[in-house]
Amino acid sequence: MLNHWLINDEVTLSDVPVDGWKTVGMDAAAAIDGKQETVWKTETLTPLVVDMGKEVEIAGFSYAPAQEEDLTGTIYKYNFYVSRDGKDWMKCDATGEFSNIMHNPVPYFVRFGKTYPARYFKLEPVTEINNKAVTAVGEIGVLLK
Repeated sequence: MLNHWLINDEVTLSDVPVDGWKTVGMDAAAAIDGKQETVWKTETLTPLVVDMGKEVEIAGFSYAPAQEEDLTGTIYKYNFYVSRDGKDWMKCDATGEFSNIMHNPVPYFVRFGKTYPARYFKLEPVTEINNKAVTAVGEIGVLLK
């Protein structure tokens, strides 16, 4: 069963330490630096790909939108993928929507119906809250249980 949890800034966003994580194909370090106040933003709907440096069993992920007055780039609909090698991707069991994020732009936790072995993960934005071609990520993390 898939669950979404809303949390406050004092809750850890990832069960896996971000030390050793790196983004693939772009400089998106602000999305994985452990600081919600830093933001990775692009002027397109760009997937965020992360190499965690080791394989783990992912049970879900967290997404924190930019903590700014301007919410442009906040992801509304998404796809989430995992990979063991960074080449072959599997789409995860997720609803693909951050319900009410436009009116409640807090970190969301998404739980999958099962776990997935992965070294890499990819958050693919499908729709931004204002239907603009912009992507913004304050922070992203993965959940183990």
